Amino acid sequence: MLAVISTLYVLGNLLQLVSSQMARTGDTPCKGTSLDWYTSVLGITPCRTYEMLRQICDPTYIVGVMPTTTPPDLCDSQVSGCCCNSIAFALSMLCLNCQQGNGTGLQGDTGIDAGAGVYQEYLTQFGKAQCSPEVNQSLPIDIQSGVCNESIRIDDDLYNLFWEDGSWLYMDTKDTMMTNFVARKNNTFTHCDSSARLETRTIVGAVLAGVMGALLLIASMSYCYRRRRIVAQKLAAFPFYGFPVAREQSSGDTITSRGISFFSVLPGTKSPPPNIEERPRGTPLLMSTNSISPEAPIQDASNQIISGADGIVDVRGLFVETGAQSDRHHDAGPVIIHVQRSNSGRLPPAYGKLLRR
Repeated sequence: MLAVISTLYVLGNLLQLVSSQMARTGDTPCKGTSLDWYTSVLGITPCRTYEMLRQICDPTYIVGVMPTTTPPDLCDSQVSGCCCNSIAFALSMLCLNCQQGNGTGLQGDTGIDAGAGVYQEYLTQFGKAQCSPEVNQSLPIDIQSGVCNESIRIDDDLYNLFWEDGSWLYMDTKDTMMTNFVARKNNTFTHCDSSARLETRTIVGAVLAGVMGALLLIASMSYCYRRRRIVAQKLAAFPFYGFPVAREQSSGDTITSRGISFFSVLPGTKSPPPNIEERPRGTPLLMSTNSISPEAPIQDASNQIISGADGIVDVRGLFVETGAQSDRHHDAGPVIIHVQRSNSGRLPPAYGKLLRR
């Protein structure tokens, strides 16, 4: 029960972590193939990159349908550190071209640019408010840490490209990024070290490993419990009778060994051998070898089956006499039950060894 509760607790934490990683998504797909040069390398559209950056400061933010006029969006979040910079503005302009399907480079399609001063209009909401802290060609330290922890890939060229007059040019941005993709083999995301980029995935992986380990432990415990019950039920379904059998091995007139071997009726036998009284397990029971039925299969502690046929049956050097040999009896050795002196005080008569002539 404790393991089940622990597993449910871990699963709850995992679901909470996964839900926190799965942010809301707005109108992030691209129209057409004009931004395939971007999505083929990063795996997501520039609209989704822009949305993920804004959601670090405002989890409720989603990209809407952007107007064709510039700026396509405004830095209007209460915590504005994620958008009050040139990088967020460049991503918003790439997103506009993505949604409109512009910038193919065919038939004079050079994409949608931003004129002089548009960047300042983006930062100030057309002069209504001033975001802060305003930074260019970089991100605030805490926002950069959030980008790395959330594994958001922002190309190095978006940090470097900047126009002092507040404009932005699509074709210059596209050509520069594509050139560096080829020259650096797509390794253009160097503002996060490898450990920071993998931190979130490592945490999720560790939680998943813990959950799997707990589930395997519960499954193993359940299997062992069911197996023990099945074995107990099978043993209870068959009678099991235990009895000691006197045995002796001799060579000529010399007794070489004697003692008592413990045998048991096979579980498949539905009744005990003749002359054996059914007793609770553990109750001492003596029996002479001439009471073994030739038809009653018996086995020793090593599960070797002994036939009840006439003659001497050898089981690992032990001899059990049955059939025609049963009337030849010897002293069975020490008695395993407590024997007291009789009331008369006389000793029992001595028995010599009786041999058939």
